Amino acid sequence: MQTRAETPQRGVSTGTALNWKPDSLGAIVNQFKSACTKRIRAAGYREFGWQRRFYDHIIRDEESLLHIGEYIRYNPNKWDLDEYNPASHRL
Repeated sequence: MQTRAETPQRGVSTGTALNWKPDSLGAIVNQFKSACTKRIRAAGYREFGWQRRFYDHIIRDEESLLHIGEYIRYNPNKWDLDEYNPASHRL
């Protein structure tokens, strides 16, 4: 289990208290997100932050793999209806 130290103003993980196993997927993703965050904020997007929660699912069988594949393939078609799509909000 990882513990996080967060900066109070932005809720950003400092990375100092993370105890990722070297070369693990978690360590790689953490490094990627850290580098991206620094570049994005340096580009002027000071309030940038990563989504806190996400949906994950372990693919256990062929049926699950097919279902997830369909979701990935067809989900972009629903973007026009998505509440987070700025273009879908009518003024």
